[in-house]
Amino acid sequence: MNRWTVVLAAMLFTAIVAMGCSGSGAPVDPGHDMTPGTQAITDSSNNTYLWGYYDVTIDTTSGEIAAVPNRTTQFAANVVTFLNGNPTAMSFIMNNMDSSDPTKITVDIDVALTHPFPGMPQFNGYDVRGVFMGNGTGSMKYNSSLKYPVFGTDQAMMANPSTTYGAPDGYTRWFNAPEFTIPGVLGYTEGNFASKLFTPNCRVNPYKYFADGISKNGDAFDFLVANKINFGVFKSGSKNTRNYFIEFPMPETAAKFAYAVVANWEAVDEHPSNALEAPAAKIDIIPDLYYVDDTDKGGKIKFNIDIWSWHNQPSSIKVESNVRSALYTFSPAEMIPVGGTENYSTYYAEITTDNINNNSIDGKDGDLWVICEYAGETYSGSATPPGGAPSGVLAAYFRYPLFISDVAYNKPPEINSGVDGNDEPIEWSNEQYTVDATDPDGDPLTYTWTIYDGDDDPVEGYDGVPGNGDGTIDVDWGEVAGWTQGPTPFTIECIVSDGILDVPATPLDCEVWVEGDKWVSNHADFNSVPDNGTKAEPYSTINQALASYTEGTKIIVDYGNGTYSDYISLSSRPGFTLRAWSWYTTPAKRPTLTNNSSSYAMYLTYTNNVTLQGWKFQFSQGTYQYYFIYAQYCNSMTLRDNWWTGTTISYSAQGIY
Repeated sequence: MNRWTVVLAAMLFTAIVAMGCSGSGAPVDPGHDMTPGTQAITDSSNNTYLWGYYDVTIDTTSGEIAAVPNRTTQFAANVVTFLNGNPTAMSFIMNNMDSSDPTKITVDIDVALTHPFPGMPQFNGYDVRGVFMGNGTGSMKYNSSLKYPVFGTDQAMMANPSTTYGAPDGYTRWFNAPEFTIPGVLGYTEGNFASKLFTPNCRVNPYKYFADGISKNGDAFDFLVANKINFGVFKSGSKNTRNYFIEFPMPETAAKFAYAVVANWEAVDEHPSNALEAPAAKIDIIPDLYYVDDTDKGGKIKFNIDIWSWHNQPSSIKVESNVRSALYTFSPAEMIPVGGTENYSTYYAEITTDNINNNSIDGKDGDLWVICEYAGETYSGSATPPGGAPSGVLAAYFRYPLFISDVAYNKPPEINSGVDGNDEPIEWSNEQYTVDATDPDGDPLTYTWTIYDGDDDPVEGYDGVPGNGDGTIDVDWGEVAGWTQGPTPFTIECIVSDGILDVPATPLDCEVWVEGDKWVSNHADFNSVPDNGTKAEPYSTINQALASYTEGTKIIVDYGNGTYSDYISLSSRPGFTLRAWSWYTTPAKRPTLTNNSSSYAMYLTYTNNVTLQGWKFQFSQGTYQYYFIYAQYCNSMTLRDNWWTGTTISYSAQGIY
């Protein structure tokens, strides 16, 4: 029969009792004082503690698990109920043990932790983490003294390949054996059943997150998002279960483990008391890495990562991977979140690689570490003696597999410049706008253009159009601006596609400008100024502007008081543009041109090249058949964006003649 020894240090809130006591006694057993020599830990800048210990033996033949409370911990006198054999403090369910591969044994196990002090909410704990500790052969670029487990070589916690469950929620440096040298609540404590020749050398170890309400296979980050109001509490008397999937490489001598549970607790009257570092994160890795052979390989490490925080977000983020030779530190720009909420921030990074030597199909996945540092925070409290804890900055560690394809990924188009062109076009002008883009794979590119006029509705005629097909588009601003009232801003957008991936170019915001030759407004603000036809001293009637104009004159008419009752009658005159535009009155409105006492609002003969734009033509009176506009022997008349309405009279309207 093979027996592997697993040493489990179970925090399980036992130190809460010691910390919550004065010399007069403990709340669990008021008649017992702290044993001489025991350290009563009452202060820590991190409020993170190691609480108690269990020795656990796993029989790898039968799958039986035996847990024995360790009675040698320094706070024994204050936790007699727990240490004298509380049978429910920790329990196990062996779901599966697979030894079919002679090089390893895998264990699928559920670990249940029960708070040993029901009915004592003052001893609630927060951000409880069950940590597996073992030997590791990996050494981090971030800090070469930090050993970690290498997949396939060391005892390691990972996702079950059949179910994807059992993976760590994160990694921590807390209470590793080489660095936390003071036994008890401040450090690693060897268990009764541990080999006296074995002390786990890993300084960064994987953990599962325990909290009330989280399912055994639940994602810790998703749980916190949905239950942030509960602050990740582990209440007194509660029981919580989490699933672990552990790989034990053979031979037997490699299978010696320690298991610690760490939690945050400050004082009986300080709740909640959450960890300073991130207890959970969630990553979205964008596939880009590939390896065909040594001459055809590449890609970047691309990801969005959501980092949870009860307090402050990281002061710095560092990334290391076996597909990159050097440690990467986020730039100040990358440290600006691209999204998130009050409890988590989303960061994005694209990191170059220089050490891709295999693909995931023929070899192994790449290894990605995201390290979140918290400047000014450490692993020591005021009660930590010199040398009792590492001197490094407090950090949270998250580890993810990197899939490396055996074929090159299609690379997206590269935008060399966003939408470029005149951003203050004149209404009557034609302008060309461009996007400069290339495709790394040499694929042909297509361009899709859309123009918006200040809202979410595309401008008619410019809704997903190809433009000229070469990254350019011609815009007739006289046509586009004619469909909106007033100096409304426009936005030109372009999507560049290689047929597989679409990439938006940086859009261009435009403000259309109107250049007029004569200006008209009957707004009361201009009653006291001369009628000079300038923008500062406009005419008060349209006919004033029409009294003397030249070919192609642009007459810009303001909304003013809302109605212009000019009867416009022209014969054998040059062409002109009569544009209704709220150039003075705000908000922008459409002015009315009414027929006054005549049968027509406008009467034209032998007058060519006339443009009427942006008006509301309305009949307010009349006693016989009439026309809105009567145009006889007139060529090339343009009517754009006009409304037609009127009162009911005895004869039907004939519209335009």
